[in-house]
Amino acid sequence: MVSSSNTFRNLLPIEDDCRIWGFSNVGSPHLLINMDMNKVLLGRKITQKEKEFLFWDKYWLDRIKYFKKRGDIFESKFRWGYYINQKLHEHYKEIIGDFSKLKIMECGSGSGFNSCLMATEGADVTVIDISPRSIQYIKIVAGKFGLKDKLNYYCGDFDAYTSPEKFDVIFSGGLLEHYSDKQIIKILKKMKCQLNPGGKIIATLPNLRSLEGVFRLSRSFFKRERRSERFISYEKLICLMREAGLENVKVIPLNFFLPSFFPGSMANMISKINLTKYLRSLTWLFSGVGEIKKGEQDAKR
Repeated sequence: MVSSSNTFRNLLPIEDDCRIWGFSNVGSPHLLINMDMNKVLLGRKITQKEKEFLFWDKYWLDRIKYFKKRGDIFESKFRWGYYINQKLHEHYKEIIGDFSKLKIMECGSGSGFNSCLMATEGADVTVIDISPRSIQYIKIVAGKFGLKDKLNYYCGDFDAYTSPEKFDVIFSGGLLEHYSDKQIIKILKKMKCQLNPGGKIIATLPNLRSLEGVFRLSRSFFKRERRSERFISYEKLICLMREAGLENVKVIPLNFFLPSFFPGSMANMISKINLTKYLRSLTWLFSGVGEIKKGEQDAKR
């Protein structure tokens, strides 16, 4: 077992209003995944943020192990997840239009599956995530698409991202609900700074009061997993995006509502009935969409 001092020697705490952690050397295998999270770390108890970071790093490590054992990615084998990813891709396409030649960033990219789908249609995609295991897994997913060398990877804190490169679209999925209102506004403003004139921000969030949301929260409760997700309503998300200075803000629900304990084929078939058009509270995922004015970034320069 690796000592905690060696395990976390590259882990640098950053301000609370930034995304969890940055790393002094993101390329090194520095995380101890199977440690008891209640142990004392460097003479102190592990904080809740550190527990959550380890939770997600272990989550992506499990996906890596799944791939090594079965020779395929989890997103292809878990049919409910596969179908919802396909629906999500269609959802983004309806919002964005043609992906070809667009510069797109996924912030908090997780598996990067939807980024890969966009890249297959000609988008120039950059993925960013705080977890080294996430980036490692994204490369596996990209490899399955034949895109491993065509995506741009950044492992670290989005708040520390300083590239002068600008994007036409920045999107996130399952990111903002982990933060306070003040932190969300800061993240959205940072995204704005990375956009080209007329660019779009798409923030996809889970509806934690949907059937799938209640199922996942219940499962976490019985597993004694303390998670940082919080419920954000459509109205709240619209207010936060407007407060960050975005224009033409709207919320678009994804028409996929049967929870993941149903067979994926059934959930996909039922999703063809557009119930969320009338009962938006049913949807598992929804996206807040906002834009910046075409002349806004030019004026700032």
